[in-house]
Amino acid sequence: MDKKYTRWLLPLLILLALGLALKIIEGIIPSDFQSPLTTIVTAALLFAFGMFLTQHKKRSSGWVKKLLVSFVMLIIVGKRLGWIEFDVFWAYVNDLGINQTIQNAVIIYCGWIFFD
Repeated sequence: MDKKYTRWLLPLLILLALGLALKIIEGIIPSDFQSPLTTIVTAALLFAFGMFLTQHKKRSSGWVKKLLVSFVMLIIVGKRLGWIEFDVFWAYVNDLGINQTIQNAVIIYCGWIFFD
């Protein structure tokens, strides 16, 4: 298959895998573990989706940017899992209108910028 089609098809396949993984989790995993596992799988596959959106062949080896992206991912996923509770910070973030959709977009951006 042509590289151009592969570049366009792979992110679509990742989104389909995300939907399939969430359905499998919903159907197989007990309800006690569904929420944390759904959160982790969603974040991982959205990050992978962002990684496959980058068009550069050469991967960056800069560690500062990767450390910053990892920190942002830790904060977002930690908040969703209930591990990180900074009430003042999250109240400010909610006042800015940053909701679940914007957080998902930030996760995709983090995946895109990680290897850029």
